[in-house]
Amino acid sequence: NPYDIVSLGSGKIKKINLYYSDFPSGRNFDELNKKRINSFYQTYASISDSDIEWKIIKQTKCQTKSDAYQLFHGFEVILEFSGDFDLANVEVDTAFQDFVVEEVLKRNDWREMLIVSDFTGSMSPYIAQLFLWLKLNTIDDRIKQFVFFNDGNSQLDELKEVGKTGGIYQSKSKNYDEIEQVAIQCMLSGNGGDAAENDLEALINGMKLCPDCKENILIVDNKSPVRDYELLSKIKKPIRIIVCGSDGNINIEYLNIARLTGGSMHLIEKDLFDLIKINEGEEVTIGNVRYTIRNNRFQVIKKI
Repeated sequence: NPYDIVSLGSGKIKKINLYYSDFPSGRNFDELNKKRINSFYQTYASISDSDIEWKIIKQTKCQTKSDAYQLFHGFEVILEFSGDFDLANVEVDTAFQDFVVEEVLKRNDWREMLIVSDFTGSMSPYIAQLFLWLKLNTIDDRIKQFVFFNDGNSQLDELKEVGKTGGIYQSKSKNYDEIEQVAIQCMLSGNGGDAAENDLEALINGMKLCPDCKENILIVDNKSPVRDYELLSKIKKPIRIIVCGSDGNINIEYLNIARLTGGSMHLIEKDLFDLIKINEGEEVTIGNVRYTIRNNRFQVIKKI
């Protein structure tokens, strides 16, 4: 639940325990636990404090998948509070400044939206922004369909098949609590595994669920390759892409998805409409990179 991270903003962390299950028995979970810790670190950098006591706890009383599901999995964070809890100060305390989801949704008056969002571990701060925006806005005439994806529900990376990776969750509800429950289910069911994500599989799924949605919004992790980029030819409507975690060097796959669908790219500081109108051979600067169009696609000329 991304809101759990909010409560960490007003207390000093004393201990962190990571709980996981030894299921399937005998499997080496070292790399998976490293990814979990790295994902947590990206969300809440203060866990690097050398005074924090860490424990990784392997739970062994699980012979079946059903047994494992009954156990707690995740981080237990033990805090020491001083003074009154003040939710308004959380953003200052966490020093997280990339409010791209919040800013893009505030400045664009989109209606009848399909929102498709990456819900893997590295996206936690942006998920929190999305749900804060939902909580503060009347969405009855703005969002018709939600689709959240976690890239496969924790299945082994080598078993992930393009177009059939799964880990896709959907909701048409207008009730905030119901939408949040679907989101939590998505996050608890998988954390992404390898770096690539099944963005287009989830997007195609969402467009089938809501063929009459007027705006198709894809919220992505700029650092994640698109697992199923080859599915792009199946998308026949403009896609508006909100790019999270951009440092001025935008993932070129997302630029090309926006251009080739006649869509747009949205950064924290500006919106890039009409990418399809950039002519073959024309040069353009986006962020810290100079691009040209060759064979109807963006290509990097140089980083500035």
